[in-house]
Amino acid sequence: NGTAPSLNESCASGALEAGGDIMRANMTIANALRWCSQNKSCAGFTTHSASTKTCSVKDNTVFDIYFKNEEARPQGDSSWSHYIKPGAGRVNYQPGPQYEAWKALGNALNKSGRPIYYSICPHRMLNPGEVQPEWDGDLAYSPPLEWSESMRHNLANSILVEYTNTWDAWYYPKSSPYHGGIVSNIDSMVQLTNLSYSVPGSWNDADMLQLCTYGKGNTPHTHDGMTLNEYRAHYSVWAIMASPLIISADVRTIQQDHPDCLELMLNKDIIAVNQDIAAHPPWLVRQDLNESGAPTTENIVVQVFARSLINGERAVLLLNRDETPREITVTWKELQIGEQNSMVVYDIIQQKKRPGNTKGSYVATVGKHDVSFIKLIPT
Repeated sequence: NGTAPSLNESCASGALEAGGDIMRANMTIANALRWCSQNKSCAGFTTHSASTKTCSVKDNTVFDIYFKNEEARPQGDSSWSHYIKPGAGRVNYQPGPQYEAWKALGNALNKSGRPIYYSICPHRMLNPGEVQPEWDGDLAYSPPLEWSESMRHNLANSILVEYTNTWDAWYYPKSSPYHGGIVSNIDSMVQLTNLSYSVPGSWNDADMLQLCTYGKGNTPHTHDGMTLNEYRAHYSVWAIMASPLIISADVRTIQQDHPDCLELMLNKDIIAVNQDIAAHPPWLVRQDLNESGAPTTENIVVQVFARSLINGERAVLLLNRDETPREITVTWKELQIGEQNSMVVYDIIQQKKRPGNTKGSYVATVGKHDVSFIKLIPT
């Protein structure tokens, strides 16, 4: 029915810090869909596995209902952007039933009569030999291999792809209780999906950004989180891979606590690569290892990514994952550019053109856990 649910202040992590704009409801998913479609103040909902000791609710019928702000409850305005990213706790992980479950929810959202950005968290069991050995037997947040490109395009606006959740850390080895990190998420996008499947309306999602959190979030982190150059690498790779850019840092305190990171966050040129109107998919140009054999998170020292932009431009990112600075070169041939073509080099991080024109290749000395991020502009 369309009657108002029984709502209580959410005990979800970060709810109070977010200004009290999240409330908890005891209702079924059908009722939550129906109620949100009939109430403009609802900005979407997600499931939350809460502890009955702290929330005094039944886990199997708990939803976090998102509102624009306190004043928007119970009324709101129809211009509020709607976003839903449900977990998969009750979804059958087998490829067929899982697809039908996500599709059914998407169909229900389409019937609500309002635009809602639909982001899903699929699961895939990683069988031995399919991926890096360190992840054998794990249940990854990843679309099953059986889902074709067209199936994915018809399913959701973005599809999560990661071995494990994003941590505010460069990398925790398998021996750590928090196995994973930013480079693990990068490897997920390379190894667990097809980057070419990213198209308008259906994007590969590398998960939320840890940008500028500096150890203050609730995800695993080193004492002070990552360094500025690691956040720069993190943000830049997410941008060129066309992943949704979802800020998780407390934006109220960044200006005072980390103005240099806020400057990075507000870099319009990084955002412009991510939001480029041509909407071409990115690709991995190459990756260099520090030893022979198959690539692993620990032996990949260099990765080069590229993305075609509007007006024949190319975004190019040189990522140094090594523990010391490295000189990295990428050729026009690798970037699918005519070898005799003269290009203007625009430094996306510095937000300025480099003097002169360049032919044949681009070379940069890149610091530890850092990037050189440029745009090549035809002359």
